[in-house]
Amino acid sequence: MQKKNKRNHILPPIRIPNNSPIRLRSSASVQILPTIRDNNIQSSNLFLYKPIQLNKQSSTITSASTKTYSDLTDNFTFLINLFRSGLHSDIIIYYHDHQWNLHKSILSIRSIYFNQYFLNSNISELNLSDDNEILSSIIFDKMFLFLYTNQYILEKLPNLSLFETIRLLFNLSIKYGIDTLTYICLQDMCNTYNLNINTAAYLLIAFHQAMNGPYEKYHSNDYLIKIKNLKQIILRFIQLHSREVLLSSQWKLIEKHYPYLVHDVLEFVVFEKIQDKN
Repeated sequence: MQKKNKRNHILPPIRIPNNSPIRLRSSASVQILPTIRDNNIQSSNLFLYKPIQLNKQSSTITSASTKTYSDLTDNFTFLINLFRSGLHSDIIIYYHDHQWNLHKSILSIRSIYFNQYFLNSNISELNLSDDNEILSSIIFDKMFLFLYTNQYILEKLPNLSLFETIRLLFNLSIKYGIDTLTYICLQDMCNTYNLNINTAAYLLIAFHQAMNGPYEKYHSNDYLIKIKNLKQIILRFIQLHSREVLLSSQWKLIEKHYPYLVHDVLEFVVFEKIQDKN
């Protein structure tokens, strides 16, 4: 089957050695099942826009939190153990040589993609491998752990900065329609430690992705308001450091692929100047 060539023009994908210890298994005998880009069980339009009949994205997204391992309480022990053990799992998910034994109902609670996928299929195995984008399986492990516990473990991958690690997790949250994870990843990428001249332009693109795309009709009003409020941090940073940001290589990417975002920035700067004069 042919793959769609349409791809988001964001930062070049980071290549990471696939050396995670998580459930190694040879993929030689694994049947390649439809991926998110290559799903023909139903027509793609039908699949993406069929109304969700189970759990919708929560109207309140503040319950999720960024944690370290030492902060996790006993309340999450059961779900963490369920995730790690795969007890009574009803779906096996593969990503290249890695395997997770998971539960459809849990994955469907916070992920629009998995919710819609399992509504249209009774499969027991799903292969998410993508030869065009090889990520560390640890990133998928973090995403699945979040879907089980609603907790986001803040730690960087080997050989990557914390920002790059969060960025990869953010990209997965967009791809699989996990609004709560999208929001807290943006929060962490916008903090004073991560926000700088080199990341500002990318974050502007990230906010655009967070509000648009195939799942935008499912975003709650609460989510959209919080995303728009968070975006103000980036716009004000660009306003204060306009010369440096506009000369960055990432800004050239925005000018080429996202000209309407350039308009948003200019409109914000002009509006702020008018407000200041008044």
